[in-house]
Amino acid sequence: MKLKINISFFLLTLSISAQYFNTPNNKLIEYKVSDIFEKHYYFNSFNSSRYLKIITTDPTERFESPSNNYYIDGIPFDIFPLNLYSVDLIPIDNLQLEKVDLDNGINFKRKSIPDSFNVSFRGYVGSETGDPLIHTYTKNKNINIDRIPPSGTFTISNGAKHFLFRFLGGYYGFHSTDIRNNNIITKIDPYYSTKQNKQIFLSGETIFDFADNRRILLSGSMLSFYGWEITPFIGSFVHLENYLYTGQVAFENMIDRFSFVGKYDFNITQIHGNSNSTIYKFSQNKIMLIPKYDFELNKNLTFSFSSIFSLNGCKNIRLNDYNPYLYFIKDIESEVTYNFSANAFYNPSEKIVIEFLLKYDKNIFNKKGVSSKIAFTYDIDHSNQIKLICSTMLKFPDISELNSNYTYFRGFEEPSQLDIFGNSDLLPERKNKLQLSYIYKKNNIDFTGTLITAFVTRPIYQEIRRISRMDSETDIIRDAIYENGEDGKLFGINLTTKYFFNNSISLDANYQLNDNSDFLFTPKHKLYAGINFCFSFRGLLNIAYQFSSKEIWESYKVKPINDYFTGNGFDGEIGMKNIFNIYYQQEIFNFLFFKKLIAKLSIENIFDNENINVPIGNSIGRAVIFGFEGNF
Repeated sequence: MKLKINISFFLLTLSISAQYFNTPNNKLIEYKVSDIFEKHYYFNSFNSSRYLKIITTDPTERFESPSNNYYIDGIPFDIFPLNLYSVDLIPIDNLQLEKVDLDNGINFKRKSIPDSFNVSFRGYVGSETGDPLIHTYTKNKNINIDRIPPSGTFTISNGAKHFLFRFLGGYYGFHSTDIRNNNIITKIDPYYSTKQNKQIFLSGETIFDFADNRRILLSGSMLSFYGWEITPFIGSFVHLENYLYTGQVAFENMIDRFSFVGKYDFNITQIHGNSNSTIYKFSQNKIMLIPKYDFELNKNLTFSFSSIFSLNGCKNIRLNDYNPYLYFIKDIESEVTYNFSANAFYNPSEKIVIEFLLKYDKNIFNKKGVSSKIAFTYDIDHSNQIKLICSTMLKFPDISELNSNYTYFRGFEEPSQLDIFGNSDLLPERKNKLQLSYIYKKNNIDFTGTLITAFVTRPIYQEIRRISRMDSETDIIRDAIYENGEDGKLFGINLTTKYFFNNSISLDANYQLNDNSDFLFTPKHKLYAGINFCFSFRGLLNIAYQFSSKEIWESYKVKPINDYFTGNGFDGEIGMKNIFNIYYQQEIFNFLFFKKLIAKLSIENIFDNENINVPIGNSIGRAVIFGFEGNF
């Protein structure tokens, strides 16, 4: 049995996919991961802090009703509290992660389990000013506004010829005393005002391998989150506690080309009013049965058929302390949803690939519909490729949008009541897209240019009936109901390039233009540019620049007559972002008891420019994050 132990002390709370380039000795070395959710054309980040990121996969989506399609190894994951579709609430960690596939939704693919004993650790720590003494609890007037206490994960795995297992545990933390939010948080309850956001994650995986590529996979996880967030459903600060439990069994190729997955997700969410009160406590659960069959008609034509049968439930565990007749979520005992999908891949020649997708869905309120997609890829030659995608896809409203009724009595100032209602009459939203891409790859350059046009009918959003700004910009309450809005359209351009000057220096850049007149919360211009230096003494330097033009979130606009603070109203605007980041790592071999040690240092937002991601969110200043990784 081989023994391998790896210790790593990583830098980022969100690092999704690794990028590599050649060193002078042609050995691949990993450099700092650029945040793909900032760079990639389809992504816009909606987050109230550095800690939780709410990701939307399309510029036409709205913050109030994100329609992300998340998958783990191709299996859907869609239980989130209060529409908080955040990558940090996915039950998977970077130590397990191989890559993220963005072709159809966001598919997190786990690494294979090694067949030898392996122990790995990763972690990170940092603060806005770079003070290495991180204080988890601090006074509100402390200069260090943002800090990451010691956080990280570890994994243990082992395997024999026909049996593999992996266990993972982790703790993640973030704390902010930003004065932008102190007034509202302290008034709601001083008990919570100095508490950090924290998350605990545990998971286990087991694989039984048989002959002829047949396998049985068992997995389970627990993820808890505690802290302050601006959730899309409520649209204001709330202190919540969330627990997610998952279990899954998969049978792969037990019958030739046939696979079957059974999955259970159970989620409990608590919304706190103060230290002695839980306003709401509710649960969601889902059982999924997923059969899939693949077959090859001939070498040029393959088919894949799959379906998902789900049994959905949700209920209140505890109701509003102030008014026990108010519910948060209507009880659903056992509502069945299902979908059927068919994929086909056709290769009429070596240069042409055609993909077809047809899908039929039925949701919990008996709404039904058909989605479809066709993708055409043509290789002009070894260096040039054209890809055309035409799709019409349905987005069904989720349980929060259909089935919830949120009433919160703040207990200070007037108006002191916040009401947000779901709407069981919502119709599914449809998005029609046409996307044309040109791809060029030759020698030391990769370039992709994409044009996209999209038309959205019956978009789901919150219709604001009343919105008020109270004692500061960060204290906004509203009355709203989910509705189907007016149709919208979008035109966009995405340009991405990677250029290798030589084996030591490389450049990658991305520019996005969105004609956002119908979707103002999407930045019209976004730019990323990064240059990477690899030195002969095994040092690695990455310097990056990010720009976003200003954006206006209509759901946060307040008329002067509803502004109890100054009477001037609130424009709901996020200003331009100009962010510079720098990262350095140094490899050292045969240091003490390490065969290899990598020291890392990251400085984000070097010039300390104000950086906010939601109109009432925290401002994120300079952050210094440091750590190490090593192998025995």
